[in-house]
Amino acid sequence: MGGSRNRLQSWPAAFLALAWLGAWAGDGRLAEERLLRMPLSDLLQLQVSTASIQPSSQREQPGALTVLTAEDMAAAGARTLQDALLLVPGVSFGLDVFNVPGLVFRGTWAYEGKILFLVDDLPVNDLLYGIYAIPPNFPVELLDRVEILRGPGGAKYGENAELAVIRIYTRNSSPHDGFAAVTTAAQRDGHPLGQVSAGQQWWGREGSLALLGTASTGSWGSGTWTDAAGARVDTSAQEQESAQLALASEWRGTRLQFYFEQFNLDAVQRYGFYQPDMAISFRHANLRLEHDFRLTPSTTLTPRWTWRDENTWQGTSALPSNYELPAQRHTLDLEARHNFSWGGVVRAGVQQYWAQVEAAQMQVPDAFPGNTPANYFDGRPDAEYRSFSAFAEGEVPLGDYLLSTGARYSNHSVSGDAVVPRVALTRAEPDWHVKALYESAYREPQFETINQRAGVLKPELTTVYEVEGGHRLGRSQYLTASLFDYELRDAIVFSVAPSGIPGYVNGQPFRGRGLELQWRLELDRLQLQANYQRSSTDDDAIPVYDVLGRNGQSLGAPRDVFNAWAGWQLSSAWSLHPRLRYQGERTALAYDAASAATPPLAQRRLDAELTVDLSTRYRRGPWSWELGLRNVADEEQWLPQPYTGLSPPYPVGGREWWSRLQYDF
Repeated sequence: MGGSRNRLQSWPAAFLALAWLGAWAGDGRLAEERLLRMPLSDLLQLQVSTASIQPSSQREQPGALTVLTAEDMAAAGARTLQDALLLVPGVSFGLDVFNVPGLVFRGTWAYEGKILFLVDDLPVNDLLYGIYAIPPNFPVELLDRVEILRGPGGAKYGENAELAVIRIYTRNSSPHDGFAAVTTAAQRDGHPLGQVSAGQQWWGREGSLALLGTASTGSWGSGTWTDAAGARVDTSAQEQESAQLALASEWRGTRLQFYFEQFNLDAVQRYGFYQPDMAISFRHANLRLEHDFRLTPSTTLTPRWTWRDENTWQGTSALPSNYELPAQRHTLDLEARHNFSWGGVVRAGVQQYWAQVEAAQMQVPDAFPGNTPANYFDGRPDAEYRSFSAFAEGEVPLGDYLLSTGARYSNHSVSGDAVVPRVALTRAEPDWHVKALYESAYREPQFETINQRAGVLKPELTTVYEVEGGHRLGRSQYLTASLFDYELRDAIVFSVAPSGIPGYVNGQPFRGRGLELQWRLELDRLQLQANYQRSSTDDDAIPVYDVLGRNGQSLGAPRDVFNAWAGWQLSSAWSLHPRLRYQGERTALAYDAASAATPPLAQRRLDAELTVDLSTRYRRGPWSWELGLRNVADEEQWLPQPYTGLSPPYPVGGREWWSRLQYDF
């Protein structure tokens, strides 16, 4: 790895050189003859509301935002939701227990309840730990777009929206009237994978109904894994199964939404040690009913009821290892919105939820000795908690600027009070935009973080300062730069308390900072996008994230991430889609026969990864066919555990052929 440091330092220069070349090309003949279905001017005005009260363009949003449309994901040759999320600046994946993948974001392990996931605006973070276990083969055929707020959203969304908010919109969210069907086949390391999706929509003058379902099965591991005891295991046959069902209906202002997901995984290991029959499954169902009451032409009142039922982290194996904790939550919201004649808008509301869980099975003697279903929750077979919150936010035009403010107060029955404010000042002109952002967010403990606490738990709080600026280069491209600085206070981590008791505790303040660059070029037959992030964290502050002897980089997290992808229209029917991804060196605990530790693990450096994907697409009327090759050079790819657990890095992402056939409305 002697030359890796020079390569890392060259990425910002390479990024800017790429933008300069695009500026030179963008003023030439191709820019004059641009005939793309969605030119740059339209893309810059794409209306979203992830960070705002009322829809506005991505550049006007009071937050750092990435929007991935279906066309963006197709241009990048994305086959899964994980593929799509890896297009976001600074995103990488790590490994939790039982080989469940999770997000690393802006240099830290964000999977632990620090990112809010919404599917068609229904929350899917689990009720046990606050995480969302993304199925490795969640198909992009389901998706209309993905909107990512790269920063806090606590004042607007509430809990878990600390480092990011990821809004996943299925095809049910966009108006169509007809039928769609997709089938995908893939092969990796000689093992097959299959997916099938279908959807139907009916739209009328007074209402609509949309139904969408998908199912997938196949392997997702690749190569040989060495466990914490030195056993070498072929992972290429590790199976996963997943299914999703989404329904959306609207009738005269009343909306009904339903989302169901089931995800089963051959875990292969438990807490870092090989166990061939270990399996893990996640199931959750979400239902929401709401109605808009138009009190005046400018005032709307919306009551909302949301019900969740889930059984996540359900583990089974031949060993005494049965873990089943079904949980439910009911949420009531009342929200009001008023638009002023002078252009301002205000939104305010209250929320109350009640959550409960039951220990249906509990037989994990090594992890939870002495526990049975009858006494698992502090001597009881069940547990419950509740939370109340109130919020208000407003948007006020100040000449050419827009001032966005807001705050949320929350009271959790276990962790107490949290107050999080936000302030943003933005300005967007035809050729440039600027943003200055300040926001706080919070994470409240969930059932298992409460049950496994080693003392009193307070809410985890995050504060972020961010500035962003963007400018059009020529007529066909746009360059955006962002600087961010965040601090986590009272971070909820699994560690050893001063009393010597292991469990969830509030850690010391933890900071991160970094730079993000994004560039987009739209020509006659070429769409090209690239982004780069460099981040630094104070990993020494929290021992479970600490890279020994080196400050500035947390366990399992790369400091540098670069993405580039293109859609090249070869003819009216054929297009070509190359993609390149680079992520810098990472550090992880791995098996070391020379280590005196028990088990014999030691921190070691994982080499930087450079991967290339290639796909092609053919369109004819409502039909399209795609053929893709992931990881063309068959480079090694690893998922490290981004904390001091016992799971060594897991091999994934070997060379894969895939093909997709789609009929689209």
